[in-house]
Amino acid sequence: NGTGTVLTLITDCRCNQFNMGVNAKTINGANIYNAGNLYAPSNTGNVQGTSKIIMNGTGTINAVGGAYFGIDIVINTAGTITLSSFNYGLGTFKYISGTIVNSGTLTIVQGSATLDTAGMSFLNVSTNGSYTNPISLPTILTVTGKLSFPSNTTIINGAGGFTCSSLSIGSATLTLPAGVTNTVTATMSCLTATLAAKALINCSTVGGTKAILNLAQDAIQDNGYLSATDVDSSSGRSLWTYKGVLTRTSNWNLMPTSPKKQVIKHGNMIMKY
Repeated sequence: NGTGTVLTLITDCRCNQFNMGVNAKTINGANIYNAGNLYAPSNTGNVQGTSKIIMNGTGTINAVGGAYFGIDIVINTAGTITLSSFNYGLGTFKYISGTIVNSGTLTIVQGSATLDTAGMSFLNVSTNGSYTNPISLPTILTVTGKLSFPSNTTIINGAGGFTCSSLSIGSATLTLPAGVTNTVTATMSCLTATLAAKALINCSTVGGTKAILNLAQDAIQDNGYLSATDVDSSSGRSLWTYKGVLTRTSNWNLMPTSPKKQVIKHGNMIMKY
């Protein structure tokens, strides 16, 4: 538990609970098989290194305050893993098997993170306010609640894409890879942001209504191949879509600016300028 501790594992380690302690540490070498809880208790309880922590029992993953896991974590168990709120970065979070119970938010922090989690879901996923590194999604990322990018520039790589109930973009710039399908099943909100989305974003029908795309004033929304959606264009918002169909739009001509904004519809393109 000393400050700056470096552990080198010559052979695999097996434990029934892994507490990171209150100081940052590095773990290199062989793997740690953890049959219980994985816990980082304080702002300085960070861990990174070349080893893997393999969750092979029943337990909870949790990190409080600003503590984060910067090491590969693998869920491969016949038991149940509860995902409480925790911070993750620098490594690969991989799911192989096990029952997942969600009770918190996964926050991506620090260096580049890889989420290889096909077959499981998260409750909420967010980047922290200063995050600017790429996120790799080699397989699909499923978020049953909100996927949030509060600020700064975030680039998503990989062929997996994401599906989420709600996509929230604060003052961020989100860039998605071309040709990858990303699905928003309920709402997509954008606050003074630029969405450089050269991918497929499918706004699915939920409860008989399409996803609602809310754009705050001065936001620029570039959705590439946006499917049919409700669009509220009040407060001086701008939106364009290529090979998409905009239905049930509102407030297009109720613009507070002078001169009034104009709407042009040509084929399957709608442009407001």
